[in-house]
Amino acid sequence: MTPRDVLWRIARDEPGLRRWIVANPAADAALLEFVSQAGGPYVRESLQILFDSMEGRPPRGQERISSTAA
Repeated sequence: MTPRDVLWRIARDEPGLRRWIVANPAADAALLEFVSQAGGPYVRESLQILFDSMEGRPPRGQERISSTAA
């Protein structure tokens, strides 16, 4: 697991890597809030995937697949 101090450094200094912090289990609520506010490429999409998974929703695009398709 990546140490939190390393995650915070990435969050502050590497906007292109912020989306990957969202998927890291060591990222706490404060770090996710910072990443959300700071933004960066694909941060919004990454957070949406995280929130959808927490609510038991299928990944975007997958909800259109019919159970009768198989």
